[in-house]
Amino acid sequence: MTTLPAELEREIFEICALSQLTIIPKLILVAKRVKEWVEPLLYRTILLGVDLSSAPSLPYDIVPVVITHKPPAFFHAAVRHLFASMSHRAWEVKMILRLCTGVENLWVHDADQTLFSFIEPLPLKRLYTASKFKFMPSALHTFSRLTHLHLVVNLDESMDSVQAFVVALPGLTHLSLWFYLFENEGVVFAMIPRILESSPSMLVLIIFNATWAQEVPPQLRRDVRFVLMPWRDFVADWHAGVQRDRDYWTDAETFIAKRRTREIDHHLWTAPTDVGRSELTVSSHDESHLLAVYLAAPALARRPPISRRMSRILLFPPLLASAIEPSASTATDSNGQSPGACFEASRGHYYMRITFLF
Repeated sequence: MTTLPAELEREIFEICALSQLTIIPKLILVAKRVKEWVEPLLYRTILLGVDLSSAPSLPYDIVPVVITHKPPAFFHAAVRHLFASMSHRAWEVKMILRLCTGVENLWVHDADQTLFSFIEPLPLKRLYTASKFKFMPSALHTFSRLTHLHLVVNLDESMDSVQAFVVALPGLTHLSLWFYLFENEGVVFAMIPRILESSPSMLVLIIFNATWAQEVPPQLRRDVRFVLMPWRDFVADWHAGVQRDRDYWTDAETFIAKRRTREIDHHLWTAPTDVGRSELTVSSHDESHLLAVYLAAPALARRPPISRRMSRILLFPPLLASAIEPSASTATDSNGQSPGACFEASRGHYYMRITFLF
């Protein structure tokens, strides 16, 4: 019987583990040496309180157990990507951050400023946050190594403060902004050119609000670095970026490259037309119109000649949420989950996009 060299055997198991993270707990049982190789890969990316079928997630009650059974050095060496959902308890996030001091890619949405002392030592390269600790005096030093930054900007935040923070980050090349329930696009579009002019290293600047497409000023339309994108499932997108290096950042980079070569000349990113995929976009000033389309969508998905199933429904704005019951649609996404809904408002205009797979 031929025995493989240990280096080759390890590489095979690591490739297998990384190709499908959910099988790592089974691989750990193969042999002690295999456990030593692949167990750290199970913790390379930690999702706290997130239900994502393509990735293992740590439920609330498991976090303390996992931490107490591993030495601190293990988490420092293993964990590189951390996603903490909005609903996760702050003390558990702090507990994880205290140990995971090697995290380079962090998603922490609505954290209070007491979390900053746990983030400060991290060698962060990518940060996704809505927290106001980004405006603390010491934040600029902490985030000086950032290359990718996603900010959720709230109504009560000053555009001048956002601009000052962003342009002071020396290594920042990719910036995305989501203006939560923010309807004054004029203020936003006045700020974006100033950021681009003051940041020569900036390669990509994304705003997540497709309903503002008609309001983009000519100056901004001409800057190929500027991209307007529809809202998307950020959890799944973040994880896809970690696992497959394909996320909204890479989509924007491809889009910008096509703008530079004049293959396309517009600033609004749209999903590419893939084989087996099509999209229906509906917009209206009357929310009842979109509700009618939403309720009719399952029947539309089953209509011949091509049998389709819905993978995603995006609804704007939240006024529709109370009108739609979970049983209104029997469609599922590619993971067998009910279609998700997300919401945004723009001066009373309603927007919906349905994605079909067939």
